[in-house]
Amino acid sequence: MRTLSTLLILAAMAAFVSTVQAQPSWVGTGGYAIDDSTDGDLTDDRIRIGYSGRIGAVTWISGSLQCVPGNGEIGTGAIDSLTLQIKRGWGSLIMLGGNLDLNGTAAAHVYIGRENATGYIAQTGGTLRMGCSTKETFVGAPRTSGGFPPANNGLSEGYIELKDGLLNMRGYTRVGAYNYWKNPVTSGFPSDPTGKCIGVITQTGGTLDASMATGGGLQFMLGWNGGSGTLNVSGGVTKLPDLYVGLGAGNYTYTLTYQGNTVINTVSRDSEALLKIGKDANITANNFQLCESKARVAMEIELASLTDFSQINCTGAVDIGADAPYHTDPGVVEPVLKVNLVSGFVPTLGDEWIIATGSTVSIANGGFSAIEAPALSDPAWSYQVRVDDGNKLVLAVVPEPATLALLGLGGLALIRRRR
Repeated sequence: MRTLSTLLILAAMAAFVSTVQAQPSWVGTGGYAIDDSTDGDLTDDRIRIGYSGRIGAVTWISGSLQCVPGNGEIGTGAIDSLTLQIKRGWGSLIMLGGNLDLNGTAAAHVYIGRENATGYIAQTGGTLRMGCSTKETFVGAPRTSGGFPPANNGLSEGYIELKDGLLNMRGYTRVGAYNYWKNPVTSGFPSDPTGKCIGVITQTGGTLDASMATGGGLQFMLGWNGGSGTLNVSGGVTKLPDLYVGLGAGNYTYTLTYQGNTVINTVSRDSEALLKIGKDANITANNFQLCESKARVAMEIELASLTDFSQINCTGAVDIGADAPYHTDPGVVEPVLKVNLVSGFVPTLGDEWIIATGSTVSIANGGFSAIEAPALSDPAWSYQVRVDDGNKLVLAVVPEPATLALLGLGGLALIRRRR
């Protein structure tokens, strides 16, 4: 079987190869641009792949490039000027080595999948930097107008796979942001704005560093204002700033003005989000909030033994079931804890795991609404979550009568605090 490197060499023979700044080596096909200027110099480098409804793919092999002004875009949609049809964009960046900075010094955003488009990044080596600390990095988001997508904006989705190397996310990161129109239009009014733009980051190795220590933003958000966001970490090192999982605005009233007409309506902007931590992950954050939402918000962990299990360590506060700051409607649902048993592990009565630590750990509004886990070997046992010493979130296997006793205490069936 041919190796990936061999295939890339063969592809390079038939594709366009360019050398700019510090002799970077890259292979590109379809719609992409490194220098988006009209003067042809390299002072305003911008990388755009699969932009304006095009299909584009770039493989970065080696060398160094720092893009300066303008938004970095991988996958953006467009409207055909002749047919007025919506054109989906598709952009792909494969990072094998070298040093690529999508937005080195400029105050501009980075988009991975925007405006009816799909953006995809796969990194197996090198250093990839995106965003700047004063702006946002969106992984799956529409263009917004007055806080809501324009009538012609449908599904936007972004996917990042980190297998090795360094991914430095320096902007305020939004993974899966905003609602989208399920039937975007180029004339008239769209209907059904309840779709959720999708953002997924999957890490199996390497280092994902969005911490403030490396110029990162203050926030890393999974599911933002109606979007669907996932962070799945099974290996490598993950350093995050403040981590918010499922942060939505609840009921949101928007005003859409299009072709001389105006509609005012209300839509639920409740985010869904998943934080999945494998037993071999090394994940740290500043503050961590697992938020309430009308949509599904979950934290998923693995248990392989009493000493081999998932954990998130925070320098600041951990808040499970936190009030989403922008909620304006009642009826929210607390997050779910999902437990996966791996490596043939069978828990027994009295087993305990510290699944999160912080300067303070608290459970709000009843904490987890449910614990989803394989059945224990004895039906008289159950899983419970509690806070120990004010700074540890503990999952334990306890006798079922303790759970039954709690069922009558204000819905705290799955949460108890050690007295």
